[in-house]
Amino acid sequence: MHHITFISTVHEENGKCNSDELCEIIEKISPEVIFLEALGNTYSDYDKMRFSSFGVFHNKLEIRAIQKYSFNINWKYVQFRNTASMHHLNTFQCLIMNCPILSKKI
Repeated sequence: MHHITFISTVHEENGKCNSDELCEIIEKISPEVIFLEALGNTYSDYDKMRFSSFGVFHNKLEIRAIQKYSFNINWKYVQFRNTASMHHLNTFQCLIMNCPILSKKI
């Protein structure tokens, strides 16, 4: 049986709503896939390079938490459009983790 866990954030750190706490939640859940609502340029190739080469964390809470989580797991960042949306600017990001079926489909 598959499980879906929905986590909502306020997109900026505030007290216990921070990237460390979110990373801890993600580690406990240990998801195969994480869907991240974000505009297409939110996590650019430049951001990816800064993190992979220099360990510079992103300023967005959710991406920072996922970057911290990535120290323990390999993942692939894939962008896709939300075709159900009337607004073409709204895109979603997908992090594929240890899920060969979804990795092949995307």
